[in-house]
Amino acid sequence: MPIKIYTEKTADLFANNASLNPIINVLINEPTRLEHLKVGDARATQFTLCNSIAEADIYCLPMIWGHYLKNNLVHQASDAVHEATAHNKPVIIFSQGDAPARLPFSGTHVFENSTYKSNCNRDGNTHYGYPAIIRDYKKLYSIEELVFREKAARPSIGFCGQASDSIAEFLWHELLRRYKKFRFDSGLSAYEPPPFETVMYRSKVLNTLKRYSQVDTNFILRKQYRAGNKPEVKNPAHPVRREFVQNILDTDYTVCMRGGGNYSVRFYETLCLGRIPIFVNTDCLLPFEDEIKYQDYFVWVEESEINMIGEKVTQYHEQFSVSEFFDAQQKCRNLWVEYFSTHGYFNKLTQLIQRIIKG
Repeated sequence: MPIKIYTEKTADLFANNASLNPIINVLINEPTRLEHLKVGDARATQFTLCNSIAEADIYCLPMIWGHYLKNNLVHQASDAVHEATAHNKPVIIFSQGDAPARLPFSGTHVFENSTYKSNCNRDGNTHYGYPAIIRDYKKLYSIEELVFREKAARPSIGFCGQASDSIAEFLWHELLRRYKKFRFDSGLSAYEPPPFETVMYRSKVLNTLKRYSQVDTNFILRKQYRAGNKPEVKNPAHPVRREFVQNILDTDYTVCMRGGGNYSVRFYETLCLGRIPIFVNTDCLLPFEDEIKYQDYFVWVEESEINMIGEKVTQYHEQFSVSEFFDAQQKCRNLWVEYFSTHGYFNKLTQLIQRIIKG
């Protein structure tokens, strides 16, 4: 039986499609639902909207959390959550983007990109890691077959993205970060900034690897996010995007670390392309941590281990035979397909929500 969801069907649902949470976005109109049903999307096959909260299995806040913050509608969300709680219904909330969700109520289940594992449940809600959902780059870039890299004596490491060790840029970014922190701490802003300046932090990590003589690096550094984040750069065919993807494909390992939010889209892109991430853990909350032994799949580096990142990569690389190195890349691709592709993630999410309903 499909999981019955109750949510308010207001004009907002049709006027703000970009802000709909990922399940409601599929269910809100019949043509969209049927389109996803044809490809076996769990959102269409395993969920259905119902007409009253009394008959529902769960209540789902229809918009992502940022919509309520941006439009001063937190009171509206709070009223809906309190009503669902009064009916003893589990409440599901999605929060996307760089800012952690700081909620004015408790008892809900929050799926979010960016949070801090050590303190994410202090608000009385249960938080879960939510992946960056991307299209399959194998299909998007017309890659007929992913060719896994042969093991070389020296590991090759790639990175293509924003990073800088300019003192002037650091001072500007840090001043801006502190201003945002002051506004957040003073209650003038609902958006929590990073705990440190991230552009130079990335540069520090990359420079540590460049100085390490036993690895080969291929780093393409950008002064701005996505080389300026212009609309045309989001086009997969744009040269900036193609260079980014090719950098991942042309190296054994890709450095994956936070940017403005405490998560890495590049991490999921690397897995998707069958390459091995070097994951820099900045107190991240990854999806399905109770199921996935992440450190069995790729290089895991704690913040306190940055000075040893080169040694950790070479130690990891040296453990493999030629065939085992192929297998390690295939395992990364399989992990993405099973847990983080659109089809895989929402299948796993359905199982998790079923467990939430059972309590």
